[in-house]
This record gives sequence, C-alpha cells and structure tokens, in this order.
Amino acid sequence: MDFERLFDRKKDGSIKWNKYSEDILPMWVADMDFEVAPAIKESLLQYVQTGIYGYAAPNDDHAEAVKNWLSKQYHWEIEKEWIVWLPSVLSGIGTTARLISSLPYGVMTSIPVYRPFIDFAEGDGRYLQAVPLKLQDNKWTMDFEAMESMVTDETKMYILCNPHNPTGRMYNEDELKRLVDFCERHDILLCSDEIHADIILEKGRRHIPVASLNESAAMRTVSLFSAAKAFNIPALNSAFAIIPNSEIRKKFERTKLHTVPNLYKQGADAMVAAYRNSEDWLNASLDYLRSNYAYLYSEIQAIPGLKMLPMEATYLAWIDYSDLGVDTFADILENHGVGAMEASIFLGEKHIRLNFGTQRFRLEQAVTRIKEAVEYLKTRV
Repeated sequence: MDFERLFDRKKDGSIKWNKYSEDILPMWVADMDFEVAPAIKESLLQYVQTGIYGYAAPNDDHAEAVKNWLSKQYHWEIEKEWIVWLPSVLSGIGTTARLISSLPYGVMTSIPVYRPFIDFAEGDGRYLQAVPLKLQDNKWTMDFEAMESMVTDETKMYILCNPHNPTGRMYNEDELKRLVDFCERHDILLCSDEIHADIILEKGRRHIPVASLNESAAMRTVSLFSAAKAFNIPALNSAFAIIPNSEIRKKFERTKLHTVPNLYKQGADAMVAAYRNSEDWLNASLDYLRSNYAYLYSEIQAIPGLKMLPMEATYLAWIDYSDLGVDTFADILENHGVGAMEASIFLGEKHIRLNFGTQRFRLEQAVTRIKEAVEYLKTRV
C-alpha cells in the first residue's frame, strides 16, 4: 500500500482540491488523499461490470458485515434489526432532529464542533444551546457543570461528536457515562456522530460507542456510523444508524421516508468490502497517519506562537494560534499557500483545523509555509 503515491485530484472534480488555486495546498475538508483499499475498488468494478444499474438495496449480508464489524472493533453486540441504512451521517442527524415534535426545543452540543451540528440545531423550530468545551488535564472535555446551568425543560436533544471533530478527543468511559446520566435525568434524546470511530491515533485504545455502555444509553441513543472517513469513501454515500429502541427506530424510519435518499447497493457493497476485506489497508493507513501526526505535533510545538494539545483520534489537527496576536490566521495561511479552516466556523476561537491525511512531503510543504506565515507576522509588529 503506497500512501506516498500522488494523484491529480483536480481532474476528478475534487471539492477539496478545486476550492483553491494551484499554488495553495488544500488541507481544509475531511477527505484524505490516499487511494482506497483494493477490495473497495474491486467491489465497484464488479458493480460497473454488471451493466445494469437499477434500484437495489442493502440486504442481510450487508447487515451481517456491519454487525460483525461493530463486534470486532468495539466489542458491541448488536441485533441486525437495529440497523437503519442511510446515505450519510448528516442525513441521520437531520432525521434525528425531526423526531421531536414539541416546538420550539433546544438542541445542546459542546463547541467547537463540526459545523452542520450548529446548522441542524438552528432550523425548523429548534434553537442551539452551545456549551463550550473546557480544558482539563491538558484535554478538552465536556463541561457538565455548564451543561447543567444551561439545560431547560425545552432541551430535548444533545448531539455528541465522538471522536470529536475538530479537537481530536476520544471521550473515555467515565465522560460518556456522565453524559448518559445527564441525558437520562433531563429526558434528552442523544444523537451520537461516531463517523471517526476507526481513526484512532493512540495505539491500543478502543473507541467506545456511547450506546454500548448500558441499557439506559442504548434506549435513548441514535448512533451514527460510516466507513466514509476511515476508508476514504465519502463520495459513495454509505452510512447507517444503530437504534436499539424500537419505538425511536420506527419513528426514525417513518421520518426519513420520502425525505432522505436510500442507501444504494454500490455504496453498501463498498462498505462491506471495507469492513470484511480492508483491515490491512486500514491498519497501514493508521500507521501512516500516526507518523504524520507525530511529525506535525513536533513541528507545531517548535513554532513560536503556535501549539497543539495531544490528539487521540481523527486526522484533523486543532492548532492554537492565540499567542500570535491576530484575530484570524486561516486567511494569512491562505496567502502563504495553505488552505485551512478557521475556528469560527466551528464556533471556536483562535484555532485552525488542518487535515494531515495527505502525503508526507505535502505535509512538510505545509509546515514550511506555516513557518513562513508566522515569520511574516513578526515583520508586521
């Protein structure tokens, strides 16, 4: 598996690579620059070679692959009937948000957070209850005291991002149990986006699905998964919800009917190829990402004015520039040839998000340009 191999992604219509001009390294959106696993390519070729592209849906074999993957990866034993197929995790969040009919209602989440969480919380009679994460023991964590202060009788839903985008945290069992207890005491539906669950930077760590903790967690959680991030197949539109509570599951299925597209067979087949026949590729890609992360972390810590907290998961670095004395940094980086995302997009402050899921030499180029941008700021003082 050659993760150093380069591709001209501008030719394939890549959103990531076509946002900027040729002289800017695009390190913004969560999309890796690696060729997918051979088994995934083969599954797509087999589909194309049938020559018939009519309607086709996932079947019991697809469900069995999901069931086995969750058991192997997270030690979570599910029933196949708990699975609801989706074209994307985002469609699952949107569907979950529409399950609650008592309007207006509050949607709580911890910020900074993936932007669509914010957008879903602020429409159709819903309003956002944004609770900043707090820094504790050199890690970002949920601020349960602040959550208790903000919660009201109108708070009906909490959206969890675990592993967390953009901070790279992977919440531990104690944190997740506290969240479940909070939701239980206030009768809050828990929607859990776990799309980065297989991108673990700490060797030996295992992702914990919040719904796997206990019966209380399972009965109030809609858990959302996809092979899209870990196996680099976001364009294939394949995801699923795990909903143990039959009442919530039936309502979810009714709500998504006629509003959310189906998951079609080609995406489902690619997901099965990922889960059954691509673990070697995943492990190799994780080793490559861990090496990239170690390099980036070391380099950033050595640049005056920049710093990073240790990451546990994802390939999205959350870089603190609060000591640079500027209001924004992403625009300055863009002028120096690096396309990153500003913290304000995530309702954060004084950080940029940088995707290091790319070839090492490109990451090294980006670091050089980041250093040049910081040096440039010194000349403005």
